[in-house]
Amino acid sequence: MILKILPVTAFVENVYILASEETKEAVVFDPGGEADRINALIDEMGVTVKYILNTHGHMDHVGGVTKVREATDAQFGIHETDVEMMRRQPADYAFRLIPDFVEPPEPDLLVKDGDEFQVGDMSIKAIETPGHTMGSTCYLVDGLLISGDTLFQGSVGRTDFPGSSSEALVESIRTRLFELDDETVVYPGHGPETSIGYEKLNNPFVGVRSRLWTP
Repeated sequence: MILKILPVTAFVENVYILASEETKEAVVFDPGGEADRINALIDEMGVTVKYILNTHGHMDHVGGVTKVREATDAQFGIHETDVEMMRRQPADYAFRLIPDFVEPPEPDLLVKDGDEFQVGDMSIKAIETPGHTMGSTCYLVDGLLISGDTLFQGSVGRTDFPGSSSEALVESIRTRLFELDDETVVYPGHGPETSIGYEKLNNPFVGVRSRLWTP
């Protein structure tokens, strides 16, 4: 497996390109902007992008989807619950913060919990984690988790947006993500990687040392 991480835009949003060493097929997670840089990295890697999979529909995660899709012919997938929100984001605001923002296209795939995507020899499983948005989805592949804005190193996603829910977020992390192996490496939408085991113990919002923890 080949993993490349490209932080983009003023949001410092992590774009992940995951490719099969065997077949050179790839998936791009959350192309949030600076699509020319993303496409250049894809070309440099010499891979064929099969899917663009989004963890959620906020503008800092979808601003580059259209241009990457046009350049690669990849299928774009996102959870159905986030599609309408993705369509209604204020474009003027997005353009000010993400200069090359292009309104995202209609998805080719509506991702559901448990869906699996085959990319070369890699099998990618979708895990619904509502909270940051109601359609938030993480993707698990070979001991690696793309967590979007659900779980960060030492933090969790914001829940002050329309449609967000702090109760749902905590439930998602504790009942869906903390059930994964402790060794699972977590790659979040912003910031450095972490692990399920570390966050389970240390995360101040949802870990065992959290004041909100209930055994």
